Amino acid sequence: MVDNNAGTKLDDCELVEKVKNGDERAFELLVKKYQKGIYSLTYRMTNDHFTADELTMEAFIRAYKAIKRFRKGANFFNWLYTIAVRLCLNYIKKEKRKINIDPENLNALVHRKIHDDGLLEKVIAKEVNIKIREAIQHLPEKLRVVLLLRVDDELSYEKISKILRIPSGTVMSRLNRARERLKKSIGNYLMS
Repeated sequence: MVDNNAGTKLDDCELVEKVKNGDERAFELLVKKYQKGIYSLTYRMTNDHFTADELTMEAFIRAYKAIKRFRKGANFFNWLYTIAVRLCLNYIKKEKRKINIDPENLNALVHRKIHDDGLLEKVIAKEVNIKIREAIQHLPEKLRVVLLLRVDDELSYEKISKILRIPSGTVMSRLNRARERLKKSIGNYLMS
């Protein structure tokens, strides 16, 4: 996740002002700073490297074209992230396919440690990760996106609210519903 403290925000504001004044090098610095984070987001949402590359590039192109409309003092990170999330959501709707989640990205959802030398535990953990992935794939898109932004990107409710342009109460509600559905799905699997 990109460090986004107050000092970084000021630096971003200065860079954005330079870009508005025609300094392309300043935009290159913003790209270098946020490219990995945006790529990570687009990959997790599409589970396809080529698509993630394309959407990452498109997010930066759109940001560059719209930079003149960027409000002075606003948070560049939130603005760019919003562009990337919207591109991913539009892509998913256009392709009419479900988001695939890589089991490796779900380690944060598995709260127990696996013994390194225990083969049975490893097999069980891998199977649980697969079931978690399947359960997340079956979540409605609105719940899935909030879960990814909160768990994988460790974004605050407020940032998710700004990125998705929904109230923070809605973010919390969707996150709780996503967790409850996952508990139910995984619980049913573990009980069988």
